[in-house]
Amino acid sequence: MNVTFVAKRATNLFFAPFLSRGYGILLAALMLFLTYPRFFVSAALVVLLAFGMVNGAAFVSLVLGELRTQNARTAELNRTRALFENSLFLFFRPLLGVVALSTLLAGVFLLLLSLKVAWWDSALLTFAIVAWPLLLFQLVARRGSDGRVDHQQDGLRRSERGHGAHRGFYEKWVSEAEQAPATCMIDTSTVMTPSGECKASELESGSSVISWNSVDRALETDRVVRVKRFTGKDVVLLSLSSRTTLCVTETHTVLSAGKWTTVRRLSVGDVLWFVADSGKVEGREVLSRQVVKSREVLSVETEKNDTLIVDGVISHNMTYFRGLRTAVKSLGEFRPREWFVGGSRV
Repeated sequence: MNVTFVAKRATNLFFAPFLSRGYGILLAALMLFLTYPRFFVSAALVVLLAFGMVNGAAFVSLVLGELRTQNARTAELNRTRALFENSLFLFFRPLLGVVALSTLLAGVFLLLLSLKVAWWDSALLTFAIVAWPLLLFQLVARRGSDGRVDHQQDGLRRSERGHGAHRGFYEKWVSEAEQAPATCMIDTSTVMTPSGECKASELESGSSVISWNSVDRALETDRVVRVKRFTGKDVVLLSLSSRTTLCVTETHTVLSAGKWTTVRRLSVGDVLWFVADSGKVEGREVLSRQVVKSREVLSVETEKNDTLIVDGVISHNMTYFRGLRTAVKSLGEFRPREWFVGGSRV
């Protein structure tokens, strides 16, 4: 288990409510003052204590999630054992939330009793201290979540193009993911490996390749777990600066301007992230694009990062719901970073 990784994420997780949701603390304190003015100071302190306890429970959940992620990454892990461990995690995670909430209620109630507050007043204050903030944050989180889902559904409906706009969000994801190839390249494309470049047609399950770690922003060795072949697929030939070319399908996913995007969304002038011979990540501008005739293509899936370097371009081997599906293998950042490619901020 990567202790540094967990510590860094836990620090972000613990302080995020105090930094990014400071308004929530102020609103909670105001509600407590309106509910019970006499105990405003004590109630405010208890709110801070409550945040600490909830974030402590979240930290435990984070550690459990990292352990589960590391187990899933181990190639020798038996499938039955992995299923059993994941089932335990899914079973105890809600229980962890119940324990955390019960501990929070009991802690607040006992603290108020220790301050010589009558038990009936302590019960009312406990409800006010815990219920108001939780209700507020649930409403805010639910509203944001509903907005994101509505936005995604609207985007999917706009992109249906006559293929049944009545189909639901989940059905469209499953049907497209099963029927369409993911991110594909031609068999003569070159893929970066620890021993140099090789043709995509030479890759097989177990082959070692170089992949891009989206969390640590670094290149690392990865392993091929699956190679699929598809026939009769149109491919796009991209001409890049520095006499570089990339011949892939429209669903091929590349890193452009710091974001994953499919080739069909690229335009002339967009900058792709390219790994030079020195290992340095640079930018390569799209100079032209053209559709060439259908041919056989390959889809290569890697074990850890779901990425690989195709013709020097950082590519993702998933097209649909990249963030959601990759999160099963790697925890994402809690805070965005600013980083640089070719001397410019992206």
